[in-house]
Amino acid sequence: QYLVWRKSVFIRDNFRCVKCGRKGGRKNPLNADHKKPFSVLLRDNNIKTFGEAVLCVELWNIENGQTLCETPCHRETETWGRNII
Repeated sequence: QYLVWRKSVFIRDNFRCVKCGRKGGRKNPLNADHKKPFSVLLRDNNIKTFGEAVLCVELWNIENGQTLCETPCHRETETWGRNII
């Protein structure tokens, strides 16, 4: 499910960072970022199991996704590498 979501976000954003506009590639890896953090979605939807996560429509809504280059754009987000539950 995650791979489908990730690819759909990349396709929608034309494989470009929505913040700086750079195209992804070997030297500029892209990340699919949840605008509303993944951990918050798990908490808000009371998801405790993998099966519940797979069935959660909100978790896989591409409108909650954005394509960001890993460095620097994704690393500059407030939630980079943090668990904010």
